[in-house]
Amino acid sequence: MRSLLTLLLLWGCGSCRGERPGSQTPESTAEANASEGPEGPAPLRRVGVVRGRVRLAEGAELPMYPPEALAGGGPMAELPAECAGVDPEAGRRPVTLEEGGLENVMVTATGDQERFFAALGTWEPQEREVRIRACRLQPPLVTATRGDTLVLSNESDYPFMIAVGRTSFMEGLLKGTPRRIALDRGGVQAIRCGFAAPCGRTDVVVVYHPVHTVTEAGGRFELEVPADQEVELHAWHPLFRDASVTVSVPRGERREVELVLTPNEAALGEAASSSQEEPATPAGEAGPSSGEPGTQAQPSRAPF
Repeated sequence: MRSLLTLLLLWGCGSCRGERPGSQTPESTAEANASEGPEGPAPLRRVGVVRGRVRLAEGAELPMYPPEALAGGGPMAELPAECAGVDPEAGRRPVTLEEGGLENVMVTATGDQERFFAALGTWEPQEREVRIRACRLQPPLVTATRGDTLVLSNESDYPFMIAVGRTSFMEGLLKGTPRRIALDRGGVQAIRCGFAAPCGRTDVVVVYHPVHTVTEAGGRFELEVPADQEVELHAWHPLFRDASVTVSVPRGERREVELVLTPNEAALGEAASSSQEEPATPAGEAGPSSGEPGTQAQPSRAPF
């Protein structure tokens, strides 16, 4: 699952020279001012819209995490009395299947770095929320942009011990007392509970630009991408091989695409013990084809 992660870590870090990608440079200011309004210059954005669907490959079965992937690699503890009636293995299937479409899969894009970021203009940091609701972490997948803030909150009565990423340190998360974490680096981090009681798992994927979304019911998504240039659209989840398709969208127009995901059996063992992925595979390494026209399946690399 590291090869796509490597591609986008390397791709994103190429613009990490002391300023956030997408921030205005002196060379781009004049162009941005062309859309100046009564309140001053408006951020320059040259985007088109991609609508599509991510579906499961024909004949494939929906993968699930091994139990230890929800418990940080150790044995899964029993649920406390406050969580009576909750399935202790709930969360092992973070991706749901409806009419062949996959919900809770990340969709993002890469392209020519200079043109890609120039088309996006500026953006503001966002808060990304993860809640423990009914004793389970929700949602199962969160995408964020570097510079965003992760807000963890507990709506259950039990004080779960939360671990974020690869760490031996856990902190109690009390009801009504949110915890805020700055997302200052690209990567994939798993949020889990341990020590006393399990709470499922949420994977947080941090990329270097705001061109990302998570599929909804039936695997459907809509995403704004840089216009008038070729961009590579990626569908990704830790349990699947990356699938990608190239698309070009004129400014203000729409295109329809479909991406097909194949389960990545090799990732199941990694998911049990790894919660912070590190670059390991050379960028651009290709994997076997899925056999679907217009879609290339690759070993799971996170598209940052």
